[in-house]
Amino acid sequence: MNKKLLTITGTFSFIFLMLGTLNECGDFGSTLILKPYPSFEKSFGFGEERQCKESLPNWVINENYLKIAYYPGESSLKLWQFFYMVFNITTFFLLIVSLVSFVKWCFNRQNNSA
Repeated sequence: MNKKLLTITGTFSFIFLMLGTLNECGDFGSTLILKPYPSFEKSFGFGEERQCKESLPNWVINENYLKIAYYPGESSLKLWQFFYMVFNITTFFLLIVSLVSFVKWCFNRQNNSA
């Protein structure tokens, strides 16, 4: 197995699980946040104001997160949003490449032992 590929994939995956977007309830603004723990949830705070606030996790209500960047919602796409989307796509690509590499490694190992 390629150790560099696994290290890069692991690092990207951890960062992927730690980042998320918090949308303002009843508004178009969004904030790139660093979550307090890794989770697969990527976006928080959609919908009408009352419904939105009821669906937020406790760590969002208690503001137990780090704000990285803000987008007011009225202007065009911000640079951080572009990089965030590219980062997400790159992470998925790295996971697929790592999985294919692992399967090839397993088949080579099986063929070498026979």
